[in-house]
Amino acid sequence: MIESTSTRRHLPILFFLLYALTAGSGAVYNTFMPVHLSNIGFSGTQIGFLLALGPLMILVSQPFWGTTGDRSRSVNRVFRWILGGSALTVAIIPLTQNYYILLVIACAYAFFNSPAFAIQDTLTLQAIEKTNIRYGTVRIGSTTGFAVTSIVAGLIAKWDLRALFPLAGLLALLSFLLTYRLPTITGHQTRENRMSPAVLLKNRELILLTAFCFLCMLSMGYYNSFFSIYFVELGGDSSQLGVFWFISALVEIPFLLLAERIIKRFGIHRTLLVSGIVMCIRWLLLFFVQGVFGAMLTGILHGYSFIVLVYSMATYINRHVPPELKSTGQNLQGLFGIGIPKILASFFGGMANDWIGIRPVFLICALINIFAIAVIGVAIFRHRKLQAIRAKCKLK
Repeated sequence: MIESTSTRRHLPILFFLLYALTAGSGAVYNTFMPVHLSNIGFSGTQIGFLLALGPLMILVSQPFWGTTGDRSRSVNRVFRWILGGSALTVAIIPLTQNYYILLVIACAYAFFNSPAFAIQDTLTLQAIEKTNIRYGTVRIGSTTGFAVTSIVAGLIAKWDLRALFPLAGLLALLSFLLTYRLPTITGHQTRENRMSPAVLLKNRELILLTAFCFLCMLSMGYYNSFFSIYFVELGGDSSQLGVFWFISALVEIPFLLLAERIIKRFGIHRTLLVSGIVMCIRWLLLFFVQGVFGAMLTGILHGYSFIVLVYSMATYINRHVPPELKSTGQNLQGLFGIGIPKILASFFGGMANDWIGIRPVFLICALINIFAIAVIGVAIFRHRKLQAIRAKCKLK
């Protein structure tokens, strides 16, 4: 799997840089695309529809890229197609202000980019599986890339917001080139060894954890789509917004450094539930606390929100999903645990913004998190208890 001593020695740096570049590219699109659309005159409903319709492509792209990765002789090559398509589509966004053309571009970008992190996690986890490299350590590259790019992008946006999208394309292109330095990872499925994705549906624990992520990501998806606009409405400017995302990214680092110990000590299930509680507190603060400074302070809670969901689920799938379906498993989690919730949050959130405003929607987000913690959390622990009882009965 690891092709040479030199490659093995530089593997942590290579994956760190890869995560930094891909996260930096995504940071530009996710943070400033809503602001760009607002600046060129689109309403909240129009923005929500565009941000939702683009990700609808994940209904096709996630299963397609996941299956392709599992069956490919080179997951790296599949990842290069994803990065190349992402680079091209994000770079051409400033070329038009036509709403319908932007819809097409957003759909094309989502088709390529939505499975990027799932495929990247698959590639990384398999490459470092038999090494002493920690996933959390290289995953800090994502946090670092997001943080640095947020600061730089915030400064560039004050000069010309449109220049950010070619920057995002350049970062994705650099990621594309970097994949040639990585060890080649092969999909585990062959023509003689095919396994249906339906096997994943038999894992009830995986379904429950994904359902929990689905509900939590409804609120996080809304936040990702509309917080930047809300921040500007509060009186913040693009450079302050960049500082906010910089802080939000940096506070992820403590969790990533301690993630293995936290999960070993408390388990993935409790780790996820605490994350849901922190997210709930965060949305309540955004509802009650007004002003730019108060909104910026809520970024401190980001360190135990989204990254915990992503890290915990990637780890669970890598441990509990058959090798033949690891790429599919990561992509289906990206689809149902992240993608579809973001679509729903963007679409209905945009309409809710026009109806009651952004601030009250954060209260609704908190209520969604409370429901996830109360209902899905209880179901998860009941399932774990039943598993423990069955294990004892087998021993007897």
